[in-house]
Amino acid sequence: MFRSKLRGIYPKEIKFFTAPILEKASKSLDSVSSQNRYHTALEKLYPNDIEIIKGYYSLTQSKVKVVDTNTPEKWARECEEILVWKVEEKQTDVNLALHAYHDAINGIVDQIVIVTNDTDIAPALKMIREFTPVTIGVVIPTSNHIRKPNVALSELAHWVRNHITDLELASSQMPNIIITGRRPTKKPASW
Repeated sequence: MFRSKLRGIYPKEIKFFTAPILEKASKSLDSVSSQNRYHTALEKLYPNDIEIIKGYYSLTQSKVKVVDTNTPEKWARECEEILVWKVEEKQTDVNLALHAYHDAINGIVDQIVIVTNDTDIAPALKMIREFTPVTIGVVIPTSNHIRKPNVALSELAHWVRNHITDLELASSQMPNIIITGRRPTKKPASW
C-alpha cells in the first residue's frame, strides 16, 4: 500500500501487483474467470483507491534434477533428470520494486506498506531507506504465525507485522455480489 501525499497527482493509494493466471497452467477450470472477476470487483468497489499493475506468467518445459529418495545426500549433478512444466511469474517483483522506489524518491508517499516475505524486494527497500525519509512497513502474509519474517526484510523495514489475523481476513472479504454500474460482479462459486 502506498499512501499518497499528493492526492491530485497520484490518486491511487493501493497498488496491487499481480499477474493474469494462465488457463493451461491453472489449478481449476474457473481460475482465469475467477481472477478476472476479483480484479473487476476491486476496481468497481475502489475505483479511486486501487491500481492493478500486472506482470505475466511464463510456462515452459524445463529439465530438473529429482532427489534420489534412496540416497537423499546425493548431489544434484548425480541425480536423474526429468522434464517438467515450469510456471514462473514475471515482472511482478520488478514492477513492485520500481514503483516503490519511484514513489519514494519523488516524495509521492510518506509510507510504503508491502505485503510479502520475498527477498526480491530487499534491494529496493535498501535504496528507499538510504535515499529517502519514507517509512517502510512489511506485513508477512500468513495467519498462523509459523512463517517467520525474512531477516533481510526485517532489517530494512521500520516496522514488521508477522501475521494477519483470521478476524482481519474475514472482515476484509468483499460481498458476494457487487453492484455498481449495469452488471453485477458475483463472487465465484469455487471460492
